Amino acid sequence: NPDDFQIFSKMKQIKVLKITEQENNEAIFQSFQKDMEKLTKCDCFDTLATTRTKHKSTNIISRTAKDNNTDVLIISNDKKTLSIIWLNGRISKEELERIVNEDD
Repeated sequence: NPDDFQIFSKMKQIKVLKITEQENNEAIFQSFQKDMEKLTKCDCFDTLATTRTKHKSTNIISRTAKDNNTDVLIISNDKKTLSIIWLNGRISKEELERIVNEDD
């Protein structure tokens, strides 16, 4: 959708973290999982979308400051892998909701 491209062109930063549980990082992995779970339940972020299956969950959360500087976190978590995508830019809450709620 051309409107989506225009909205995403307002993003200034994108960061991606993928951590997989292994023997040498089990404590770090579990710490990240707990922190992300707390973040998805925090009142400081709005939940845009959530999906859950038996083994995987995905959350899209956002917060927008008064100057329309927006943080969007996409958090995908299964038993062995945690992926976090952080987007930052100047888009309104309404623009974000339009993208998330858009029918294909």
